[in-house]
Amino acid sequence: MSESAAHHRRATWAEYERLPVDVRHEYIDGEIVVTPFPTPRHSWAIFGLQAALHGMLPDDLMPVSHTGWRAGADEFGPDLMVIPRSAVDGVRFEGIPPLVVEVVSSNRADDTVRKVQKYARAGAPRYWIVDLRDRTLLALVLVEGIYEVAAQLDDDNPVVDLDTGSGPVTVSLPDLLG
Repeated sequence: MSESAAHHRRATWAEYERLPVDVRHEYIDGEIVVTPFPTPRHSWAIFGLQAALHGMLPDDLMPVSHTGWRAGADEFGPDLMVIPRSAVDGVRFEGIPPLVVEVVSSNRADDTVRKVQKYARAGAPRYWIVDLRDRTLLALVLVEGIYEVAAQLDDDNPVVDLDTGSGPVTVSLPDLLG
């Protein structure tokens, strides 16, 4: 299945909870959203960010990839998020992660419009959007319920210290893009 072949269907939360936990599903606005596995390039970007964050976060926080995040009536499966170490034993994370990261897939509107709105409503204080096609990383920060651009990495500005909510982390766009 191609990365652009996300599938949506209406369902109740009870139907969603009966799905296997190791399948890539999200539950957004009362729909089950099925997405294919990430491409190797997509996975490499996630790994690069996870590795960069791993050594920079305080001991009580950790970066995790492809973990369920229950926010209100929705459950998201961000490419990466930072959560408290104390939350690693659950099936899904149900708090507010200090940082959520998505690597844009070919269904660009989900990561750049829909999830911007949904993550802001859920109260995620930081949302980073990595766009492999356009070679950018957009770091957003939540201000009074709306995301504002805190920084943007691109080919002209490829290395930046970004705020994780627990201190800065140096992010290199060339390293993320391979």
